[in-house]
Amino acid sequence: MVKNETVRYLFFGVCTTFVNLGIFSGLRYALELGRNPANIISILAAVFFAFWVNRQFVFQSKRTGVRQIAVEFVGFAGLRMASMLVEFWGVVILTDVLKLNDLASKVLIQIIVIIFNYLISKFVVFREGTV
Repeated sequence: MVKNETVRYLFFGVCTTFVNLGIFSGLRYALELGRNPANIISILAAVFFAFWVNRQFVFQSKRTGVRQIAVEFVGFAGLRMASMLVEFWGVVILTDVLKLNDLASKVLIQIIVIIFNYLISKFVVFREGTV
């Protein structure tokens, strides 16, 4: 296992981004779902995936028990709702106002979201001594 937490986060952040973009693309282009529903569903799926990999592999949470894991998840998901708003409205602004392609907009917004999510995960959710 890679010892550097930041490298692990970046690796799994890229994996999470692929989950997000893959589901978005599948829903949007293969199933022809609207941009906003496809965006929300892909973000939610990415949040579940991100919680699991961040908990297990990045921050290696030592918390056990259903209650502790549930509290950790609620904190993680709650803070990810803030990043979901950034992502959702970022895509809306880039596509509707700046007239960029919706997939290109989603890729650009991912850079901001990855940095934001790392900071809230490291310093709030998976911080030692919480819960």
